Amino acid sequence: MAKVKQEVSTADNGDSDSRLRDIQKLLFGEQQSHLERDITQLRESTLLSLDKLEKQCVSEIGALRTTIQQQIHSLESHVESLNQERKTAEAGLDDAITSLSNTLHKFQQQTESAHQATEQLLFSELEKLTKQTLEQHNQLANSTTQQFQSLSESKVERATLAKLLSQIATSLEETTD
Repeated sequence: MAKVKQEVSTADNGDSDSRLRDIQKLLFGEQQSHLERDITQLRESTLLSLDKLEKQCVSEIGALRTTIQQQIHSLESHVESLNQERKTAEAGLDDAITSLSNTLHKFQQQTESAHQATEQLLFSELEKLTKQTLEQHNQLANSTTQQFQSLSESKVERATLAKLLSQIATSLEETTD
């Protein structure tokens, strides 16, 4: 008997569940279908929005990538241009340094040559002056000797001799000036 009661109560439970669902359908069926339709529309709208947003993001990322690549290319070109300018400037500096070095070397050679020429000229003039001074000294010595011999022979007085020596000294001063 317990078994029969259990089956009846299970059947009653099955019927009551079914009835409850039927009542719920009657009471809330239209609202539920509206909600399901609204959810479906929202889902479709959200999916469309997401697709549109994804396409827009892909498009904007592509545009940004293109812009960034152009800017990178522009920067690379600018850096290359700066490198080229630097190389040109370095080459110009190397040429200027070489030119200055050559000019300095030539100037040094000219200075040494001019120094040697001036030194030779100075020694030549010194030699001439030495010969002239020696000749004048010899002439003066000869003249003094002759005058002394002449005075010794004529036995001129001492005042004449002093006058003669004074003239010789004056003559020596004039030739040395």
